[in-house]
Amino acid sequence: TSTTSPDLFMKRFLKYLLIVLFWLGLWWAAAAIVNLPLILPSPAAVLIKLGQMSATSLFWRVMLVSSVRVLIGIMISYLAAFTLALICHRVKFLYDFFMPAISIIKTTPVTSFILIAFVLMHRDLIPGLIAALIVFPVVFSNTIEGLSAARPELLENTIIIAPQCPTDDQWVNTPWEYGSYSVDEIPESNALNTALK
Repeated sequence: TSTTSPDLFMKRFLKYLLIVLFWLGLWWAAAAIVNLPLILPSPAAVLIKLGQMSATSLFWRVMLVSSVRVLIGIMISYLAAFTLALICHRVKFLYDFFMPAISIIKTTPVTSFILIAFVLMHRDLIPGLIAALIVFPVVFSNTIEGLSAARPELLENTIIIAPQCPTDDQWVNTPWEYGSYSVDEIPESNALNTALK
């Protein structure tokens, strides 16, 4: 394996630094032109307020609880969308049945769902619901496309071989603490040769 050279790292760093500085400058200029901190605060004002909020324990509790709710919504939505896509790929009628609703979810602005959710449900459930509504159509569509594009023989039952290296051996005869190594210079171990054969 090869490591990234310092010159390449610096080029990438400078490129992304310039991109960030450009957008921060554009944000600062827009805030100065609008001159309405309540609508568009400046980057400095946002950073100061964030520093003040992050010094309180309430901020971190709210962040943790909201993050957990979002992650739960994403996981549930992912599993539901993946499962439904597998079923719809097999049963064309179900695909035609669910597709209009999924298309509506996919094309409707997220703000509309947020406003409706605020009216109909408790606010603690809104982060997970919105995350689920964003993830569901994407996972469903991508899974359907992937299954439709795959060759039929690839979807049949397969045998997965997962070789295990003996506990007193390793795949490559080199100390791991040395970091990267060249395949051409380091001989393969007997365990790896046996697995490859």
